[in-house]
Amino acid sequence: MKKNYLPVLISLFIGPSLFAQSISLDNGKARLVVSLDGGIITELSLGSIDVNVLHDYGHFLCFDRWGPSTKEEKELGIPFHGNASKIRWNLLQDVELQAKPVLLEMSCLLPIVKLGMNRKIYQHPNSPVFRIVEEISNQGDSTKVFNVVQHP
Repeated sequence: MKKNYLPVLISLFIGPSLFAQSISLDNGKARLVVSLDGGIITELSLGSIDVNVLHDYGHFLCFDRWGPSTKEEKELGIPFHGNASKIRWNLLQDVELQAKPVLLEMSCLLPIVKLGMNRKIYQHPNSPVFRIVEEISNQGDSTKVFNVVQHP
C-alpha cells in the first residue's frame, strides 16, 4: 500500500500559518505578542533581554468556566475550562501606532453560553508598561454564574 504523506506535511507546516495570526506591540522597551487563536498572549519580553517570561504556554483565559464541565454542559459541547482559549478572537482595532498609548482591541463571543469578552491592550509609548482592560458582556439571556481565570 502506497502512502502519500504530502497532505499531512502541508497541513502540519503550512496549515497553521494560514490560520494563525499574531499581533505584536513593541516599543523597544517591551514586546507583547497576542494570538487571535484563543486570544492567548504568547510572548512578553523586555527590551534587549531575549527571554519570553511566558515560556511555552503563554497567558490565556479560562472563560466562561474553570474546571471540568458538568454532564449537562458536556452535552451542550462546553469544553473543560470554557471556550475562550479555544476559539478565534476578532481583531477590532489593529495596533494603532499613532495613538499614545498604543492600542490593540480584540474580542470573542462564546457561541454556546453567549458571553462576550472585549479586550483592550494599551502600551505606554516610552516604558515597558502594558495596561489590559477586559470587559464581559452577556449576549444572551443567561443568569448563570461564570468564572474567569487568568493563566500566566
